[in-house]
Amino acid sequence: MPVTPAAPRRARSARRAALAALAATVVAGVVGAAPARAMVDVADGTTGATATTGSAPAGSALAAAPGTAVAAATAGDGSFVPVPAARIVDTRTGLGAPRAKVGPGGTVTTKVTGRAGVPATGVSAVVVNLTVTNVTAPGYVSLYPAGVPRPTASSINFPAGYTGANLVTVRVPDSGTLAGSLAAYNLSGSLDLVLDVVGYYSSATTTYGGYSPVPPQRAYDTRTDIERSSFPMEHREFREIGWDFGALDGEVTALAVNITVARASAGGYVTAWSGSGTKPGTSSVNFRPGVDVANFAIVQRGTVTAPGGAQVPSARFDLWSLGGNAAVIVDLVGAYTTKGHGDDARFVPLSSPTRILDTRVSGQGAPAITQGQTRAFSARSVATSSTLALAANLTLVNPGDSTYLTAWPSGGPRPTVSSVNGNAHAVVANGALIGLSSPTATAPTLPSAYNLYNYRNTANAVLDVAGLFVTPPAPTTGSIAAPSRVGG
Repeated sequence: MPVTPAAPRRARSARRAALAALAATVVAGVVGAAPARAMVDVADGTTGATATTGSAPAGSALAAAPGTAVAAATAGDGSFVPVPAARIVDTRTGLGAPRAKVGPGGTVTTKVTGRAGVPATGVSAVVVNLTVTNVTAPGYVSLYPAGVPRPTASSINFPAGYTGANLVTVRVPDSGTLAGSLAAYNLSGSLDLVLDVVGYYSSATTTYGGYSPVPPQRAYDTRTDIERSSFPMEHREFREIGWDFGALDGEVTALAVNITVARASAGGYVTAWSGSGTKPGTSSVNFRPGVDVANFAIVQRGTVTAPGGAQVPSARFDLWSLGGNAAVIVDLVGAYTTKGHGDDARFVPLSSPTRILDTRVSGQGAPAITQGQTRAFSARSVATSSTLALAANLTLVNPGDSTYLTAWPSGGPRPTVSSVNGNAHAVVANGALIGLSSPTATAPTLPSAYNLYNYRNTANAVLDVAGLFVTPPAPTTGSIAAPSRVGG
């Protein structure tokens, strides 16, 4: 059945021309082959994988840092190139790093360029899924460019016993003895570290293009989509979701989505991928019973046939569970397209992750966000008037009850999606591509700003920025418009 289109994001300028309306169709099925190897398995291919948000220890392990601006690196081309998800580090097996747990205060350095589809040169940043498992103490891991001072920002936070992941964008150094390498620092306890690369941003001319945010909107929800699935997803079941971008169907290269798993009856994981070729031996979200958990994903596009026969961009979501089921929710936040669309934003990495918000700290966004409250925050410490969106890590800190935060451009209506979910007293991080406001004469608002909404009780929020999506100076054609969903 038809679903009312989400309100379009207000145009930043005349070059943000509206394109064809977006439609989505869902094709459900059951996977016949055995699932790919689990993210948290060992050599025998078995899994005891669970993930938990847990409770933050007293004096939370989340790093606190001033919101000082960090200079942007050389912009280069800034085009995104998706690659099939591939593992480049696994300390359980010795892949890309020593076969040993990372101890307290330990740092692992690994070469990322020239591997897993990432070229040896011409790379400004990589997008990786960072997973920790076999965790012995509360803490955090910071992922950053090798060879620079370690930033006071965290990439993933966890309690003891945690297994989980977060999507992280990291600048790649282009010179020196550590060129093309990343460093991962572990604060406390010991843990195993896994890195899966899903794409990179180019510093040279490519055939791929930039990023276009759309108003965040729910594309699929097994809890409410009764026409297609009035039941949760079962073990080894999948969903394919197709989005019709009209004339741009052939030019979409990747999809930016937030994946949430809720009401799980057993532990397991979800793998988001193109659905074309061999399923990667990686996971996008790890989950455990009774804990809602989310992770951001950039998924290389596949193709499905929409009603009417159109071949449209798609993503596939496979669930593997230890004998149970779970609700799966997918929110679309943007799309990457081929080179040549003048309003598609190009990525410019900051020299190191930069904290621009911490509501625990006076002068950096305090006080905490109360129940049902929406607050606007400026990103001008790192953003300029040409910044369309932020590549960031949004952390929910010590909420008084189970809740979620929603992030969106200031001045627009609040979308009915979540950006990060967490239980009472948890510290939970999630990758996010957050659009910024664009004030006009008829709709003035805080420039280069974003809103945060807290659903329940009181919660703190922290935002660490890895880079900026900047609109080019001279457009050539239009970009992605706000999508609407149509039943199949």
